[in-house]
Amino acid sequence: MGQILVDTNIISTAYLPEPPQWIWEWLGELPRGALAVSWITIYETEVGIRAVQRHNVQKALELLAWFEEFLSSRMIQPEMDVAAARVLGAMAAHPPLRHFFHTPERRDRHGRVIKQDRVNLGCDAMLAALAIAHGLPIATLNPADFCLIHQHFPLPGVYDPRADVWHVEPPPGWHVGDAANDDLEPTEWPARSGRL
Repeated sequence: MGQILVDTNIISTAYLPEPPQWIWEWLGELPRGALAVSWITIYETEVGIRAVQRHNVQKALELLAWFEEFLSSRMIQPEMDVAAARVLGAMAAHPPLRHFFHTPERRDRHGRVIKQDRVNLGCDAMLAALAIAHGLPIATLNPADFCLIHQHFPLPGVYDPRADVWHVEPPPGWHVGDAANDDLEPTEWPARSGRL
């Protein structure tokens, strides 16, 4: 059975106050052990929850409780090992991909530099480097960035579950689950508000 590396936007969409039905259907079809969640996605999710905490403490507490449960569930967590770090370094040095790593300078209407609240850490490139090093296709709702990376650093698959489209086909023989194996249980994603 193959695993698929999920982008942060998959998790954030699943836990919207009113998530689209397709996301829970797709997640519910995945067999246990099929999801790979990187430290990048964990980091970005934590940042998002902590940002909510500034203006809605109760909602943040609910999300933190769910996140604790989510992190304790069984899932693959690919490491940023030497191979992945070297791929990432090559990406960072590759001019067509520089925008993934540098926060562009912004100016106001008077030409003064505006202080940036957000620093671009290259999270999409990091996820791509992990995918390449560990041979894991990526599930994302933002395939354009990964397709651009793929033009320079071939990825082992880019899948958009919302559109049910492979923008970059996975390697021959790769699949999530096995239809002939009826004893596979669905992925255990902790539900919010009684969903799933």
